[in-house]
Amino acid sequence: MATERGVRFPPRPELYEDMRPAWEAFRALSQSRSLGMSAPNPITAADIEAYLRLHGITDEETLVEVYDAVRALDVVWCAEVAKKVGRGNAKDRHRRQGR
Repeated sequence: MATERGVRFPPRPELYEDMRPAWEAFRALSQSRSLGMSAPNPITAADIEAYLRLHGITDEETLVEVYDAVRALDVVWCAEVAKKVGRGNAKDRHRRQGR
């Protein structure tokens, strides 16, 4: 395990090459997400679709894989943020917002 300032971190997981487009989309979209009252909002479907279009991703299979992976990553990310700020279940928030 790596250490930094006395904190132990687990080894970084391996990123499979076929997941790179989804990871890059998630990272880019995370940086531009809107903010709610107490925490960042989930990434919108429109933002994911715009990202895919702007990056020239047109293959139907890749579109679906990247879209689904970004949504899944975002649900997990939002849940972790919700734990830190103590504001409930991020999965429910995704459902309420129709995402």
